[in-house]
Amino acid sequence: MPRVDFPEAALTWLTADCEGQALVLAPSGGVPRLIAGAGQDVVTVTSDLEHARRFVATPHVTPVVGRAESLPFVGYHFGLVLVHQMAAQLSLGLAMPEFARVLHPGGTLATSYFIRDDSVPWVRRLISLMRSVDPEAMKGDDQSSAIAPLMASRFFTRQASRDFRIWVPTARMALLDMVSSQDAVDQLETAVRTKLLDDVASIYSGAASANELRLPYQLRCWRATVDHTALSTALRTRPQPTAGLVINL
Repeated sequence: MPRVDFPEAALTWLTADCEGQALVLAPSGGVPRLIAGAGQDVVTVTSDLEHARRFVATPHVTPVVGRAESLPFVGYHFGLVLVHQMAAQLSLGLAMPEFARVLHPGGTLATSYFIRDDSVPWVRRLISLMRSVDPEAMKGDDQSSAIAPLMASRFFTRQASRDFRIWVPTARMALLDMVSSQDAVDQLETAVRTKLLDDVASIYSGAASANELRLPYQLRCWRATVDHTALSTALRTRPQPTAGLVINL
């Protein structure tokens, strides 16, 4: 996947109404730095010490070595928890109550991830061509199933979602190089490989405008408001004549 810039409109939507510090979990430093650059104090959590060290001199970003499933923070500490491109890597059954615990009342949990937009006709043609030599080629990285536990969680309410389309310019040689680098293509006989690359070049020529083709992506975003009542076990008085309390587990 080429570098895809995070849209400013998406960042604004995800962080709307955030008060206080933001807790960010992301595979790279781009998103924490973007939020910090917008004037927000950011804490980023990673289990990789080397990744944490890259933030040491970054203004308004505090790196913490830890795990989402056991956050080293007191409760009611953050106004926003943002998980970017990492939901599939987390044990959400453990992480969700932790996210709820560290958010202050009214705080927001948000998640986002990039996917290729396969609805564009030339992309569908390229996928069909690539799968003629490799049935597994160009499989999408849709994390919808990964964030399903977030959307079904009892810890968060007032859910909202929004998609942001992004166009990434690419040159003819960049597209041909991307195709050529695939193992299945590299193993083709010379004549077959040449024909495949000619077909890719034809797709490029038919879809490009002003000698430039734009790769379509979407940034899928979701957010919800924390509900702390789901964190507390309900207590009720046992009917008389038995004394004491019943704890519903």
